[in-house]
Amino acid sequence: AAGVTFKETHKINAQSGSFRTQAYNWTNVVRTALKNADGTIHLDEVLIRFSDEASVAKTYTNAWDAASLNEGGNVIVSFKDANRLAIQTRPLNFINDTVKLGITINTSGSYRLAFSEFDQFTTASIIVLRDKFLNTEQNIRSNDSYLFSVTSDALSKGDNRFEIVFRSSTALPVSYIGITAKNKGANEVEVSWQLPSETDMKNYVIERSADGRTFDARGSLNSRGNSVTTESYTYTDAPRLSGNSFYRVKATDKAGRTNYSPVVKVNINKNQVSVALYPNPVTDKLNLVLQNLEGKYTIKINSLEGKTLQTFTGSLTGGNIVSVNAQGLSSGVYILDITDSKGNRIIEKMVKQ
Repeated sequence: AAGVTFKETHKINAQSGSFRTQAYNWTNVVRTALKNADGTIHLDEVLIRFSDEASVAKTYTNAWDAASLNEGGNVIVSFKDANRLAIQTRPLNFINDTVKLGITINTSGSYRLAFSEFDQFTTASIIVLRDKFLNTEQNIRSNDSYLFSVTSDALSKGDNRFEIVFRSSTALPVSYIGITAKNKGANEVEVSWQLPSETDMKNYVIERSADGRTFDARGSLNSRGNSVTTESYTYTDAPRLSGNSFYRVKATDKAGRTNYSPVVKVNINKNQVSVALYPNPVTDKLNLVLQNLEGKYTIKINSLEGKTLQTFTGSLTGGNIVSVNAQGLSSGVYILDITDSKGNRIIEKMVKQ
């Protein structure tokens, strides 16, 4: 039978973060549970709470934080520095705060994060789950469940996949129509993006990555100001990387709020075909930014077993953004098989919420 192991390092002399003699009213709490894919089996959970007590800090203290005792095959922890915690307490000024989560899972497959007890947060804040493996974000307050997959890729689990980010709730007044990146000249990459309108924007920072996960700023462009019509921007990055490059654009408004574009990939081979998916995970409509595919295309949505569930066909004429309807699919992980009339083929993973 499974059990809990108590170690000497778990012993403390003072009141702990999990056992306190006095009552305390926690007004700001986020509970995160690790569950199986359909949410029927509760595997583990962590608690993040906020307090205005003077002794509470963003560094570990055993008076307010409790270590995780779970060393099984399905574990979720939160971090303060290198401390793996089941319960952590943070200062009440939670806006612009980030908490890293760690996931231990021994068996590949689909799992779910479920969030609760966050209703008492002020309306001046939002709570975001950041998936650094898929380069996606989800507003927890508007969607309290997140389906994800663990694969043979070591980065699909572990201590660096997920973060919970606390931000201002006021929406950033910009959205992206599309973003592309393509080789230009002998040693350059041209990054272009479009915006349907702009309101009080400050600038756009172009970021590049060699692995699609860790990004560095390459340059920036100032906003042209307020606009109610479509605005297009182009930035040339040099020198380019020798292999794959991933690009995204960070928009910042005059109030300091930020918003990221989808990530796009470019290869030194100008004929390299690629696709960027957003949003992924998807709820209803999935957008595909197709790079270097030409003419007629076919998009198949296949199960992990290889069965074709949906097929979409069309022609790329005057653009490279295609949208498909994924609303009828059940929650889970699917494989996109994309081909064009020249025989180019792309295989990508899609997660349906």
